[in-house]
Parts: sequence; structure tokens; C-alpha cells
Amino acid sequence: MTLSLLISAVLQLILFTSIPYVYWFFTSRKTSSFVKWIGWKKPQVVSRRQFILCFILTATIFTSLGMLTTIYMLDKDTLASSQFYGTGLKGLIPALIYSWMQTSLSEEILFRGFIGKRLSSKFGFAIGNSAQALLFGAVHAVMLYSSAGFFHSVVVMILAGFVGWSIGLLDEKLSAGSIIPGWVLHGLTNLISSIVMMYQWM
Repeated sequence: MTLSLLISAVLQLILFTSIPYVYWFFTSRKTSSFVKWIGWKKPQVVSRRQFILCFILTATIFTSLGMLTTIYMLDKDTLASSQFYGTGLKGLIPALIYSWMQTSLSEEILFRGFIGKRLSSKFGFAIGNSAQALLFGAVHAVMLYSSAGFFHSVVVMILAGFVGWSIGLLDEKLSAGSIIPGWVLHGLTNLISSIVMMYQWM
């Protein structure tokens, strides 16, 4: 399980990173390094109080989204974290790979580090951040549509979209453009969801 998940995580990370990398290579490689261009840099917290409030609020909504979809909307086997169902402690390492690399890192690079930043630089933060959030929510809804149905997919899209918007705000406005806070938040919430599955609490 660990090896196959690691291979899958690396392949997804390569795929999600290659798209912004190709764009950067042809447009911005002479003016900035790729890692800084996508926002992989030390966060500079503008307002600690606002940062903490946004982090906690977004993490709470993100975690609640996972719990709600598990309890009320979907069969547990539908969720990506269901692969850890009942594994107990032996699922910890695979869960860490899934939470911190396969989902959070690859998605933060693509949605906040690439799509959000590029659209914000062209159309302004309000439009750029809203667009990446809408796309983030829509992708999650499409992934669940066949098993969740239209209504539940719309609910997931709205909630996931709000989470994506809040992470964009956390990164761009409260962390000076660093995607690391969003990555940490995303990884923690996915890990919580995986641990819930590991110990069959749902």
C-alpha cells in the first residue's frame, strides 16, 4: 500500500507541477525562480491575529466538510481517504503521503500557486482568487457527481469553493504570497480525515 501510494503521489505531483512549470519556463524563467514564482517561500505574516483567525476558520470548515460528506452525503467508499478505512496505525505512513504530498502539495501548487496567482496578476485578486476557488470547488464536485448526485455535488462545490477562496486569502493577503500556510492547512485537514477513517470513527 505504501509503495503504490507513494508512486501515485509522485506521479500526481509531477503532473500538477509540470503544467505551471511549462508556463513559467516560457514566460517568467528570466525574471524569477520557479519555486518563488509559485509561492514556495517563507511566509511573511502581515497580521498575526487575522492569520490565526483565517487559518482556524478555514481548517474548521475544511474538516467539517470532510465529516459532513462522510456522514450525510456519501458512502464512505466514495471518498479518497476511504482507502485507510480500518487500517489503524499501519495506515499512518500512507496517510501522511496521501495528505501532505498527493493531495495538499499538488493541489496547492496548481490551484493557489499557479491558477490563483496568474489570474490575480492579470485581473486582480478578487477575480483571480474567486476563479481559482470556483474551479477548485467544481473539480471536487465533478469527482463526486456520479456517486453523490447533483444536489450533494453542488453543496460540496460551494463548501470546497469557499475553502479554496479562504486558502487563497490566507496565502496571498495574510502570508505575502506564500503557499506554505495553505499547504500546511490542507495537509492537516486531510490527515484528520484519514485518521478518522483509520480508526473507523464514522
